[in-house]
Amino acid sequence: MSTEAGGHIEMAKNVTEEPDHTIVARSMPEKPRVVFPLGRGNRGKTLLTRWMIERAFVAGRDVGIADADRTNSSLSSYFKNVLSPQSADDASVMEWFEDILDKHITDQRSLVIDFGGGDLTVKKASLELELVDMLDREGIDLVAAHLIGPDPDDLAYLATVEENELFAPTRTLLIFNEYCIPKAMPRDEAFIRTVRNHKIIEKTLDRGARLVIMPALPVVHELDRRRIGFFEALAEKSKPGHTPLSRFTRQRVMLWLRDMESAFAEVNHWLP
Repeated sequence: MSTEAGGHIEMAKNVTEEPDHTIVARSMPEKPRVVFPLGRGNRGKTLLTRWMIERAFVAGRDVGIADADRTNSSLSSYFKNVLSPQSADDASVMEWFEDILDKHITDQRSLVIDFGGGDLTVKKASLELELVDMLDREGIDLVAAHLIGPDPDDLAYLATVEENELFAPTRTLLIFNEYCIPKAMPRDEAFIRTVRNHKIIEKTLDRGARLVIMPALPVVHELDRRRIGFFEALAEKSKPGHTPLSRFTRQRVMLWLRDMESAFAEVNHWLP
């Protein structure tokens, strides 16, 4: 594992001598992965991105990191060597997007790209380049991860890319994020009453997509405020100027990591 790529993750390898397999799976992908977390803003795309990258590093797998969020770029606070466009205008972002994909195809290296809510880069590239077929021919497994809350408006982006299979890779995840559920809404009914039976969900599942319920991390603000990673939290690390996390917060992070591994168990071979 590269310490330059992983940054703070290197020390997280030493959380235990033999990390619990329920917290991080060590299976190696057969081919490089390019993962696109997609959806509206504040639906958990960056949180999912951080988790995928950390679990890959802790398991000894190499993965590139790209942050294309034009309004809330934050991955560089957690990782080193994060790739970002120099300009936020559409043409510059598209050029940057093609450049990093080209490099990772050449290197046959996995990559996670975090886009801002409603970003149209993937849709535009799919329309102009038939992106799914192109990456498949280049030996890259493409993964679309749609983050969805219990709001029918969250399905608009999914509907547009699934229409005529504009961006409909075989490895498509529909991720219902429990963190988005309003407090007044019963958790067991939230997604069933609002989006689960929507025709676009059914259509996407019928063609082979997988549904995942992503557990909420109630103490995520504690980690965000300190700008520390999940496995740093387990290692009782804190940055200068911040008070250490309480043991109860660390316990909640440990349980969340275990629950995430369980939630994604059937599709962990799709992850980088």
